[in-house]
This record gives sequence, C-alpha cells and structure tokens, in this order.
Amino acid sequence: MATEEFIIRIPPYHYIHVLDQNSNVSRVEVGPKTYIRQDNERVLFAPMRMVTVPPRHYCTVANPVSRDAQGLVLFDVTGQVRLRHADLEIRLAQDPFPLYPGEVLEK
Repeated sequence: MATEEFIIRIPPYHYIHVLDQNSNVSRVEVGPKTYIRQDNERVLFAPMRMVTVPPRHYCTVANPVSRDAQGLVLFDVTGQVRLRHADLEIRLAQDPFPLYPGEVLEK
C-alpha cells in the first residue's frame, strides 16, 4: 500500500522504501527523519519497524544484499542495491536493521 503524503515522519528504528519513478529504482530511508517526498517518488509503505534479533536467536533473510569486504552494501550503476538472488543469509543477534528492497524475512 503506497502512501501519498508529501511529508512522512520516520520514527527511530523504523524505515520506508521509496521508489523513484523516473529511474524505477527503490531505496531505503532510515529514521529518525522527516522525509519530504518529491513529485517523481512514491513511498511504497508506511514506516515499518526495523528487524530486531534478540540475543541467542537468529533470523533467515532470503535474497540478501551483497556486501563488500568492509561490510558496506553494494549498489549497481543505477543505484539499486545488488541482491544475491536464491541465497539465504542467517543473521544473528545484532543492531536493528532494515530490509532492503528485494530482501525477504523468512523466519
């Protein structure tokens, strides 16, 4: 469900996905932030809470993002995140993290 509001308040530990309709590229905006939507952008959903994995637990993420040696997310030439399709990543207890466009939380 896309939201048509121009000003979106993103609370702490929440995130949104923004689709640029000119380049057809989705990106993540992380709170706390007041995000002002441009005319060529569409917010794909209302602010969602980041994924929190408690101590001694894990979660499985399908189609995880690709990261470099320093752990930074890799982007292609258009600015879209690079995904490892048909791959699973097990994430252990860590700081809360957003799901990038294309990632799916399985368990």
